[in-house]
Amino acid sequence: MLFRLELINDAKVELGYINVNNAMIITDEHGDRIRCTADEFQIFGTSHSIKPGERDVLFDNFDITTQYAISSPGKYKVQFSGKGLQVVEKIEHHDVWHYQKLTMTDMRIPSNVVEIEVTPNELE
Repeated sequence: MLFRLELINDAKVELGYINVNNAMIITDEHGDRIRCTADEFQIFGTSHSIKPGERDVLFDNFDITTQYAISSPGKYKVQFSGKGLQVVEKIEHHDVWHYQKLTMTDMRIPSNVVEIEVTPNELE
């Protein structure tokens, strides 16, 4: 079950992000949340920035079954929770660009919801 997630910065400020696991919200057809099976860790060691009006690919060909316990056929809703996104300011320090966090809150901006149907064949 491969997914591609693009981040589009519609804000007026530069955004920074880190790619982290357990950033998806997946629910079954009853609204029950699917458990993340992976330990908490950061996928990539560096932060990235995205300027206003730009887009970036957070992940491509991500198999959600590697981190989420989808074990039954049925309909599911998949959504990026916004985990790992933060507002940053890009500053230069000794000829090296760094990102200074401006906002570090629990507020998350989730993606749109994608509805999928998992068949028995996809679970084999």
